[in-house]
Amino acid sequence: MTGRIISLYTGALGLDRSFHWHGFETVAACDSSAYCHHIIGYYLPSIPIYGSDEDVTSDRLRHDGIDPATIAGVIGGPPCQPSSHAGKRLGVADPRWRWPQAVRVVGDIRPHWFVFEQPAGLVSLVMPDGERPFLAILAALAALGYRVGYDRWPARAVGAPHARMRVALIGIREGVADAVCAGWGTDTQRGCLADRTDGGWQETADRPGSRGAHDRIRPLANADGRDASTWSRRDSLARDITPGSSGGASVADAQSPLGRIANGLSRGLAHLWPAGRGRQQHPWEPPRLVTRPPRGSAATLIAEAELEAMGNSVVSQQFEPVAAAMADIERMFVEVMA
Repeated sequence: MTGRIISLYTGALGLDRSFHWHGFETVAACDSSAYCHHIIGYYLPSIPIYGSDEDVTSDRLRHDGIDPATIAGVIGGPPCQPSSHAGKRLGVADPRWRWPQAVRVVGDIRPHWFVFEQPAGLVSLVMPDGERPFLAILAALAALGYRVGYDRWPARAVGAPHARMRVALIGIREGVADAVCAGWGTDTQRGCLADRTDGGWQETADRPGSRGAHDRIRPLANADGRDASTWSRRDSLARDITPGSSGGASVADAQSPLGRIANGLSRGLAHLWPAGRGRQQHPWEPPRLVTRPPRGSAATLIAEAELEAMGNSVVSQQFEPVAAAMADIERMFVEVMA
């Protein structure tokens, strides 16, 4: 096992799966959806599943037999509706805005690191009074004693047939960051994430659409240094992240922006993806056109719950490079502290 993680807003285990691939173990989960509780309970039957983020406290974890001091990371994707371009973008005025609780959990548990995912709309969200919630979130997390950075890239970066741009907010606790970078002998001018997230995002993320921490976390899937947000929907991303490609990029390059090179081929690159919209289905895909059950029937309710769970989920392969980097960080920290 690489390390133990607490999963917030777990959903259908999309983000958890990324970390399980690299040896992490989810020891507690949290989601408000009863349907997602069934999913989590099926795959992780022995862990506590909380119905609200307010239930996730260090005292409650201890009561349930989990020592917060043994937690390597906190992961999760707070509800995206308040900031998504697909919604009304009410931000902090939306009752589904759960970022204060997500920040509280990090401060209470004090994990070695955290990884949160969100739709790209969070970066450009501006409230009527001019407040930039994204900057407030980064500042709040940094104030807890974490070196914080972010980046964004599309699911297409790992071969998916759709864009699904996502933002990753990543933080490493101060002492952990120092130990890991010392263990790697990292030059702070070239450095790992922990050396480069010094708060400069407060200036560089000042305009809607800005990546902010561009010089603090390079694009996770772009080996040629392009901003992931500029990629065309029709870009052949495999060209940039396949060994021996014309651009000279390598899988190692594509997975090393957080300071270490992940070993082996990315699972995302080896995945069999379904055909994209408007393209002929592969022979191995199940038919997509099925007879809809009667409205209000149990079958319809289950299908709608499943669709909601999948729609809210992150593409696991999209965050696999992040999980690989966190695994490297965790292993080095354990080695240094041994």
